[in-house]
Amino acid sequence: MLLVLGSYPPSSYVLLVTGGVGVVTRRGAKGHTPVAAIPAQGSGALVSRPHLHDTALAEFFVQRSLAPTEMKIGVVHECVLLAQ
Repeated sequence: MLLVLGSYPPSSYVLLVTGGVGVVTRRGAKGHTPVAAIPAQGSGALVSRPHLHDTALAEFFVQRSLAPTEMKIGVVHECVLLAQ
Protein backbone atom coordinates (compact mmCIF):
# COMPACT_ATOMS: atom_id res chain seq x y z
CA MET A 1 0.00 0.00 0.00
CA LEU A 2 2.82 2.41 0.88
CA LEU A 3 4.40 1.88 -2.54
CA VAL A 4 1.15 2.86 -4.27
CA LEU A 5 0.02 5.79 -2.12
CA GLY A 6 3.31 6.99 -0.67
CA SER A 7 3.88 8.44 2.80
CA TYR A 8 1.14 11.04 2.31
CA PRO A 9 -2.06 9.62 0.79
CA PRO A 10 -4.34 11.80 -1.35
CA SER A 11 -6.54 14.19 0.71
CA SER A 12 -4.07 14.30 3.58
CA TYR A 13 -2.78 17.64 4.84
CA VAL A 14 0.89 18.58 4.95
CA LEU A 15 2.83 21.49 6.42
CA LEU A 16 5.37 22.88 3.96
CA VAL A 17 8.69 24.60 4.66
CA THR A 18 7.08 27.82 3.43
CA GLY A 19 4.69 27.68 6.38
CA GLY A 20 1.82 27.02 4.00
CA VAL A 21 -0.51 24.07 4.10
CA GLY A 22 -0.90 21.64 1.24
CA VAL A 23 -3.57 19.10 0.40
CA VAL A 24 -2.04 16.03 -1.22
CA THR A 25 -3.55 15.29 -4.61
CA ARG A 26 -1.36 12.37 -5.69
CA ARG A 27 1.86 10.50 -5.04
CA GLY A 28 4.99 12.15 -6.38
CA ALA A 29 8.03 10.60 -8.06
CA LYS A 30 9.07 9.33 -4.63
CA GLY A 31 6.79 8.21 -1.83
CA HIS A 32 7.79 11.07 0.47
CA THR A 33 7.40 13.82 -2.15
CA PRO A 34 3.69 14.13 -3.01
CA VAL A 35 2.10 16.60 -5.37
CA ALA A 36 0.06 19.01 -3.27
CA ALA A 37 -2.43 21.78 -3.91
CA ILE A 38 -1.72 24.88 -1.86
CA PRO A 39 -5.10 26.37 -0.83
CA ALA A 40 -3.61 29.04 1.46
CA GLN A 41 -0.53 31.21 1.69
CA GLY A 42 1.85 31.02 4.64
CA SER A 43 -0.11 33.88 6.22
CA GLY A 44 -3.24 31.72 6.23
CA ALA A 45 -5.02 33.74 3.54
CA LEU A 46 -6.94 31.51 1.14
CA VAL A 47 -6.02 31.70 -2.52
CA SER A 48 -8.80 31.90 -5.10
CA ARG A 49 -7.50 28.96 -7.14
CA PRO A 50 -4.95 26.57 -5.64
CA HIS A 51 -1.89 25.64 -7.66
CA LEU A 52 -0.23 22.24 -7.69
CA HIS A 53 3.32 22.01 -6.38
CA ASP A 54 5.83 19.20 -6.47
CA THR A 55 7.13 18.80 -2.93
CA ALA A 56 10.34 17.30 -4.30
CA LEU A 57 11.39 20.92 -4.97
CA ALA A 58 13.29 22.47 -2.05
CA GLU A 59 10.96 25.47 -1.76
CA PHE A 60 7.97 23.15 -1.22
CA PHE A 61 9.44 20.37 0.95
CA VAL A 62 7.05 18.72 3.38
CA GLN A 63 7.94 19.39 7.02
CA ARG A 64 5.33 17.03 8.42
CA SER A 65 1.81 15.76 8.04
CA LEU A 66 -1.07 17.59 9.69
CA ALA A 67 -4.08 16.08 11.40
CA PRO A 68 -7.41 17.48 10.21
CA THR A 69 -7.89 18.94 13.69
CA GLU A 70 -4.75 21.06 13.18
CA MET A 71 -6.19 22.80 10.15
CA LYS A 72 -6.90 26.45 10.90
CA ILE A 73 -8.63 27.01 7.57
CA GLY A 74 -11.62 25.36 5.97
CA VAL A 75 -10.51 23.61 2.82
CA VAL A 76 -13.11 23.07 0.12
CA HIS A 77 -11.97 19.89 -1.57
CA GLU A 78 -13.86 20.71 -4.76
CA CYS A 79 -11.56 23.75 -5.18
CA VAL A 80 -8.51 21.59 -4.59
CA LEU A 81 -9.63 19.24 -7.34
CA LEU A 82 -9.63 22.20 -9.74
CA ALA A 83 -6.00 23.04 -8.92
CA GLN A 84 -3.63 23.46 -11.81
